[in-house]
Amino acid sequence: MPLERIFTPEDQRAFAQLSGDANPLHLDPVAARRTVFGATVVHGVHAALWILDAVCEARARPLALFSLRVVWRQPIRVGEPVRLTLAGGEGSIRASGEVDGRRVLALVATLVPASAPVRPAAELPAAASRARVP
Repeated sequence: MPLERIFTPEDQRAFAQLSGDANPLHLDPVAARRTVFGATVVHGVHAALWILDAVCEARARPLALFSLRVVWRQPIRVGEPVRLTLAGGEGSIRASGEVDGRRVLALVATLVPASAPVRPAAELPAAASRARVP
């Protein structure tokens, strides 16, 4: 299921307010222009939350996040269209984000029904912490 989104400066300001991360790299075009990225870039966590939101929105029942692994391969610049491809079944999701054909992020998530009991991380099977990112 492909999805697309363009993160705007308004999105960045709203996420900075919510997260408390007001790094000029994400908010100030003049300051960000002087960085290695050359422009403002999307908060990585914001992009990951967008993916999780898209996954949960497509499901009929409430889900809880059991495990998550995200690899940010390249920055997403504010104003760039990000194309998201989702794969997987009800419990395991793989997502890949691309901008102009270049892979910018990969995400693997395990989701469980929201009513499932939550176990402390110390009790989780070792395999849950070694999920491979596509």
